[in-house]
Amino acid sequence: PEEDSTHLYSTHPEFLKYIHGISDWESLKLMSKSYPYNSTLFIMTYDYLFINNKSDSQNGFVPLNYTMPEKDFLIYKKNKLAYDIRREKRGVPFDQSAIQYYEYFLKTVDSLKIPTHIIISPTLLKEPATKEKLKLETMTRNYNLITFLDFSSDTTFNDHYEKFADEFHLNDVGAKEFSLLLLNELGEI
Repeated sequence: PEEDSTHLYSTHPEFLKYIHGISDWESLKLMSKSYPYNSTLFIMTYDYLFINNKSDSQNGFVPLNYTMPEKDFLIYKKNKLAYDIRREKRGVPFDQSAIQYYEYFLKTVDSLKIPTHIIISPTLLKEPATKEKLKLETMTRNYNLITFLDFSSDTTFNDHYEKFADEFHLNDVGAKEFSLLLLNELGEI
């Protein structure tokens, strides 16, 4: 019988050591056939219930050809700013396992001489310069073939809800604009 490659992570030793480090529940969540696709299911459900259309898949890519409503943007902005303040006050410590995996990844691609770009996509609201993001960027600077590109504070996208389908995803207009911007940026490297 042909192996189900979508669940390779449930048996592969490299994945397993990371999965067991995430939480005691992670291996149970991975038993679900839909868990790896939760974001896709959410978007499809949202489209069906609230936008009243069925997204057309283009070889697995689902264009988000709608715009976040302004009222949703304003609610999200208010809630996100409050969340950022609470999060900063909590002083959440670094996830040392995640940092070790990131360092391992950086060392591996560097040792193999693979030019690599770490990219943080545009966000609806300007992301604060968190200690986590600064740590990731600082770690990346130790390698010559690795570039760190952060678009989370790019004013071309921040506060431009018309370029987003929801709080987390660029719509087709924003995605095309970001693709061109990224293409130009990578061409200069």
